[in-house]
Amino acid sequence: MVRMGPEAAVSHLVDYEQFEDRMPPPAWAKPDPERASRMRAARRAGPAENRRVVQEDQRIQRQRLLDLRHWWLRRMRKGPRPLQEKMTLFWHSHFATSFRKVRDA
Repeated sequence: MVRMGPEAAVSHLVDYEQFEDRMPPPAWAKPDPERASRMRAARRAGPAENRRVVQEDQRIQRQRLLDLRHWWLRRMRKGPRPLQEKMTLFWHSHFATSFRKVRDA
């Protein structure tokens, strides 16, 4: 970094787009438009089916949350954009909502 000079060093740290993202998010980490309709259908099917579907969804969401945490930690440790990830972690505690409120990994 010293050999780069101040301007190039700062650019190296903050111009994240210049570094290929070799750690894409998990395949499931995208909106699931079908989830709401599955939950509505389960509610209409009766209490037993609703309970089964809700419990299965909760199990899946807990596992996904663990997967997401591990992915993010690996990304902070080994990814090509460490400052970006550390700044995300820093601001995360200020603005992000909790999993308990969102209930969707």
